[in-house]
Amino acid sequence: MRETQEARNELKVAASNTLVTLARCYFSDVMVELMYHLELPEEFIFITLGNLSSAYALKCIPFVGMILNVMISMLELVEDSRMRQAFCGGKCQHFL
Repeated sequence: MRETQEARNELKVAASNTLVTLARCYFSDVMVELMYHLELPEEFIFITLGNLSSAYALKCIPFVGMILNVMISMLELVEDSRMRQAFCGGKCQHFL
């Protein structure tokens, strides 16, 4: 079971890195999709947003207000430590 979870995490890390790479050319499209999925409390969505904001800080400015509004409303849903770390900007290397 642990191996299955590790394989899922590796897949999520790869997907997150792919989205960050795609954002170089398709930033708005990637952000719209992440905003659509942001309402699901998934740690790798927060990690991807953090990586995007680190890599493309100036492009993120138009989306900051929307992201913060959704994140503030989600604070009550953050219960486990992995989600808290992702919510606060933890790096995905800790999940592997």
